Amino acid sequence: MRKLVMIWFRMKGELKWFSLDKLDELEMPYTARYAMDHYCLVGQYSDEIYAGVANENEVIFLELPEF
Repeated sequence: MRKLVMIWFRMKGELKWFSLDKLDELEMPYTARYAMDHYCLVGQYSDEIYAGVANENEVIFLELPEF
């Protein structure tokens, strides 16, 4: 089964579906790239909720605990 993700293009005002294997071809801000990479590597296989903290060099993702 092919997995799809919906992406909103804010500057164009468009909402489109993309196959996960096509995401590398899309131009996006580095924070969005980190978020999509994290989803492809971790998030799609997990039911956990994550928060991302960005600086000028990277985005660090933390798993949020239930309480």
